[in-house]
Amino acid sequence: MQRVERLTDEELDYLIGLVENGEECLSCIVPEYKEAFVEMVERRSPKRAEKFRKLIDFLETPS
Repeated sequence: MQRVERLTDEELDYLIGLVENGEECLSCIVPEYKEAFVEMVERRSPKRAEKFRKLIDFLETPS
């Protein structure tokens, strides 16, 4: 997680954008790391984190 903490806002936005566009997914990440990533996003941008968490919840909801 230390590497993620060093990301610039632009780099973080890029990674989030990849997930939002379906180019990357979080399903292969250990749940604890995924939660830590979302918490880090919340610390840096609560508004962006709210949208991101809703997306993750939607993607993880069984159909």
